[in-house]
Amino acid sequence: MTPPEITDHLVMLAEMGHEDQVQESMRRLHPADAAELLDAIEDDDLRSRLFAHLETPRAAAVLSLLGDQARETFLDTLPEARLRGVLTALESDDAADLLAELPREKVERLLQAIPPRLSADVRDLLRYDEETAGGIMQREFVAQPADATVDDAIDTVRRRAADVPDIHNIFVVDDLQQLIGVLPLRLLILANPRTPLRNIMQVSPVAAHTAMDQEEVATLFSKYDLLCRLNQAYGTGAQIEPSDEVRIDRTLDGSRFRVATATAPARWDDMIAGLVADPTPYNDWRRKGV
Repeated sequence: MTPPEITDHLVMLAEMGHEDQVQESMRRLHPADAAELLDAIEDDDLRSRLFAHLETPRAAAVLSLLGDQARETFLDTLPEARLRGVLTALESDDAADLLAELPREKVERLLQAIPPRLSADVRDLLRYDEETAGGIMQREFVAQPADATVDDAIDTVRRRAADVPDIHNIFVVDDLQQLIGVLPLRLLILANPRTPLRNIMQVSPVAAHTAMDQEEVATLFSKYDLLCRLNQAYGTGAQIEPSDEVRIDRTLDGSRFRVATATAPARWDDMIAGLVADPTPYNDWRRKGV
């Protein structure tokens, strides 16, 4: 079914009182599709009923993808207990983005109610202007000293897996905790366990100061980061070298796209995963000259 048909179908089920079927239908939707569906519904009561069928982790993902109007409505009307669970399921940057839209008194109550480590990370992020690099950075990452071995790093990844759900790179730091290199997870896994990280890390990583404007950050990271993720997903083993020789005055401002189209773009990781899983035999076509 098309998105409008899915919306009409769910509205019909909800009006008929078939809550079990509504819950099952909402459970099957990708978070981006669920967000699009909820954005398209103008009835706040109906929208709230559908959102209530989402389990907390999925509700958290959907809330972070909603358009401004729907998200503001939910932030105003969700019980604080439900909102607390949603915040706990989010990564620090997404949690900070949501809290930045709430009154200060409510923010303080929620920060006191969520896990201490997440609360401390979010408090730190809320100090930065939302239009700067600090306003969009994520506090969940894995860093290792340059003299640590591959075995040390893998052990740290295992221990931090629950706190850092999306680990793509190991950040290598010096004695002053300054970033000096990056090591993609795939290269880490394939390396000799006794090898020091400084011997295999990618040096001179692209980096941004916390005060840098978001548009400048997008220019720095868009192509390099995307290529690294594609490289890792497809396992090409290619060495991606950052370069500042070419600058393109272009940004990846998702908020403009969301307002213009009333939809939320999927995350890069989700789109890349879809590409990797695509069963289309492109290589066969190329060999046949299709």
